[in-house]
Order: sequence, then C-alpha cells, then structure tokens
Amino acid sequence: MKNAILIILLIALGCGNLYAQINIRQTNVLELEKVDSKNFHQVTIQPESFTLEFEGKELMVCAGLTEDLFLHTKAETDINADFNSYFFIFKFLAMEGNADYLPIGPDEAASLNETHGAKITEEGKSTFTVNSLQVSGEKKPISAFDRFFMALWNDQNKDQFIDKNELLHLKVVVQ
Repeated sequence: MKNAILIILLIALGCGNLYAQINIRQTNVLELEKVDSKNFHQVTIQPESFTLEFEGKELMVCAGLTEDLFLHTKAETDINADFNSYFFIFKFLAMEGNADYLPIGPDEAASLNETHGAKITEEGKSTFTVNSLQVSGEKKPISAFDRFFMALWNDQNKDQFIDKNELLHLKVVVQ
C-alpha cells in the first residue's frame, strides 16, 4: 500500500501542474481562465508592467500579437530538431542581464534566466518583470497593446523536448 501511494505521488510530481508553477503577478497573482472553445488560457492584466513567477531557474517564452503563435509553439516538439518551432534551440535571443522585455516576432524566443533578466528568490523560484514588448526591434510599453499571446515552456525534466504538461498557451488581455 505504501509503495502504491509513493508511486502515485511520484507520478503526480513528475507530471506536475504547469499552471501551479507559473504565476502572473500585478500586485496580486492573477487568475488564469481556461478558454473553453480554444486550447489556451486567458489572463486579464492592467496596462502596466507584470511579473512572471516560475519554478526553477529558467522559463522559455515566445510572444506574439496573434494566436498564430500557438501553431509554432507546439507540445511534443524536439527543440534540437524542429526548426519550424519558435522554440528551436537557435532561435533564442541573447538578451541582456537586466532585460525587462519580451521579444515579439516570428522565429524569436526568450530564455528567461539569471543571464537574461530573471531574478532568483530566496525560496528558489524565479521572477522576471516585463516592462515592455519588443516589436521589430522597438520596445513598446504594455499599455500600447490591447492583447498579446505567450507560449510559456518550463522544461521540468531538462530534456529539451516540449512535453504537453510543460507548455502553457496564454492570451493576455490588457484592460
């Protein structure tokens, strides 16, 4: 009986709940809403900076202005082999150590870690504050947008393969 409980616990931990591992914060943690007719979640934010809080030391993010982004950021993808994926290993931008923006565009991804702007908390989690979105090389404040889309990938098992339970597709509504 103890072995069965331990196995169930290990399976649950291994599968993980990505939504519990990534938070969007503006003063408070914002609620992610499942969009029934689509295969993504939605969050509504104020037209100002927001913070991504996540488990571990790295979060990969692709951002776009349309939900077409999700066609190029799919689960069951080997980022070392699928050059059509925006998460393809050579599409990650070399962002500054104090980066506070997300790049928006085809074939662009951000690896949010200490080298590229993420901060490690005392609890061992990481945070990255987004002050702007970079479109065609120009940084624009969040208030310049009424919506945008993000694909968030937390490679929990560090195998550089996008497992379904590691990927979150998110529509961000700015109000």
